[in-house]
Amino acid sequence: ATTVQSGTLRIASGTAFTGVGAFTVGTGASLMVDGSLEGTGSTATLTVTGGVLGGSGTIKRPVTISSGSILSPGNSVGTLSFTQPVTFGGAGHLRWEMNDVDAGAGTGWDTINITGALNLTATSASRFVIDARSLTTGGLSGNVADFNPLGLYSWTLVTTSGGITGFNANEFSFDLTNFTNAHPGTFSVSQVGNNLLVNYVQITPEPSRALLFMGGLAAILLRRRR
Repeated sequence: ATTVQSGTLRIASGTAFTGVGAFTVGTGASLMVDGSLEGTGSTATLTVTGGVLGGSGTIKRPVTISSGSILSPGNSVGTLSFTQPVTFGGAGHLRWEMNDVDAGAGTGWDTINITGALNLTATSASRFVIDARSLTTGGLSGNVADFNPLGLYSWTLVTTSGGITGFNANEFSFDLTNFTNAHPGTFSVSQVGNNLLVNYVQITPEPSRALLFMGGLAAILLRRRR
């Protein structure tokens, strides 16, 4: 068995861990899989207890992200793949980075590819958190160069071959602390077939409400002039 208690353990690109020992990633520690984490059988488990699981490789073990644990696909922007079911639980986090709104999943923004099912066990009282982070074209923290705050977007977050169970949009929340672009609109999550999407829409007031607001503003200005 392997326990990552601090620092980062990296399975490098082009390499594979092929044993059947259990992996545990503790609070404050990271397991970055750029190669392949393999193993089958009852002892080949992967448990994330408050740490970070990330990378751009392939994980061949089932995993649950909950209770303050963090899933961080890619190295900067990239794709993390799974060949076993993945569960998003309450109080789990997904660190989701973007540097281009239309370059494609895994290139312009982080994405997850699951050969299997995505199970959602979070609730409206204990939500799964998407920590959205904007990056420059050079991969540094900063504004996404081509993000339009008045735009309408849908980005593929998760693709699955086995479908999605337990979806409800109220199970998700967004932490936009590290998304530095102006974003007067609303972020949300939706399910389309076997995929999970992140959506952004700029909400504009209904024409009648906009006219009412403008009328009220004009009345206030007229009174002030008088």
